[in-house]
Amino acid sequence: MCLTFLKPLALAFGATKGAQGSLSYVLDYVPIILLGAPFSMAAIALSSMARACGSPILAMGCFLVGAVINLVLDPIYIFVFNWGVKGAAIATVTSQIMSAVILLVYFLKKGHIRLRRKKYLPYITHLRSDICVWASILHDSGGGNNSAD
Repeated sequence: MCLTFLKPLALAFGATKGAQGSLSYVLDYVPIILLGAPFSMAAIALSSMARACGSPILAMGCFLVGAVINLVLDPIYIFVFNWGVKGAAIATVTSQIMSAVILLVYFLKKGHIRLRRKKYLPYITHLRSDICVWASILHDSGGGNNSAD
């Protein structure tokens, strides 16, 4: 994954270059963690919804399951598979995905607040206008604007 801002940002926050530096670890870890960020945010939001619906034990249990999965997978990915820091990141993302999936299944099947798949599918009639709006935003933000303002 190419994140052009990552290296300068890591250096600005104190990562060090060289054989013993931390920059290579940051460049291995952060892109994988960023891929898992949507799952982490979903787990946090769904956990809050579960607590609001009167299921605090479910909310806590999902994060506990995620933490246990992370504890088990970390040494396996780091030492057994020899993935190093990338393995730690993959274990973390895997645990976040599992927490989010458990909570999502709960709300799709049993929750007081029902999530319905058909409510989140885009309507074809709205799709064309949405594409036009996003194309306009992209053009105005410089994606297709070659004028010298």
